[in-house]
Amino acid sequence: MHFCKDFVKGKKHLRFFGSEHSLDDVHINFLREKLKEFKPDLILIEGGYEKANFDSEKEALEKGLEMGFVNFYAKKNKILLEGNDPNYSKTISFLESFYDKRHIFLLFVLLFSLFKPRNCEEKKIITYMEDAINNFKSISNWENFDYSFDNFKLIFSEILKEKFEIKEDHTKWINPELEMSILNIISRKEDLYRDSYMINKIMEEFKEHDRIFVIKGTHHLITMEKVLGELFR
Repeated sequence: MHFCKDFVKGKKHLRFFGSEHSLDDVHINFLREKLKEFKPDLILIEGGYEKANFDSEKEALEKGLEMGFVNFYAKKNKILLEGNDPNYSKTISFLESFYDKRHIFLLFVLLFSLFKPRNCEEKKIITYMEDAINNFKSISNWENFDYSFDNFKLIFSEILKEKFEIKEDHTKWINPELEMSILNIISRKEDLYRDSYMINKIMEEFKEHDRIFVIKGTHHLITMEKVLGELFR
């Protein structure tokens, strides 16, 4: 499911595309249409995808779903692309004020592995999970912390009270809209931190840009719609 909402005040125009992170053709074509008709002079993208580079639209979609597509679209059409999220190290430091490292490690590895392949051999999925762990390690770089896949599985079972099944979809544990685990609560707090950053980023960028396109998960738009409505009154 996707939502697109426009906020306008004078010559300043914000289009916020809320996405459910999908490769569905209808979804991608709707996104393409909303980008094409809007003609933004700046796109603010989530998840650090402003830094990614892809050689083709096909590769962008396979590796980054709609965020990869927007990255490729922006660069192909020479549209300025920036992030709408704080960098991960700042977010991790923020969460460390409230939670222990094991919870944060578990949350971020699950986040980084959201798009892991599930319909292939287990060896390939394990490699994907290890890449997600190494990605988190490079950002957090905690001393004397066990960044192994075995430790991840141990923490998963201890916190979530079930065995980690590698081919299962684990989105429910980190979905900020659910109440399945402590990770849902941490994810909501992370979202609030990111949304606060995003609002400040949008208003700062409107000092130099008139047409800004934001793409972020649908729940961010649902949460921020009232706030943005007030800002654009």
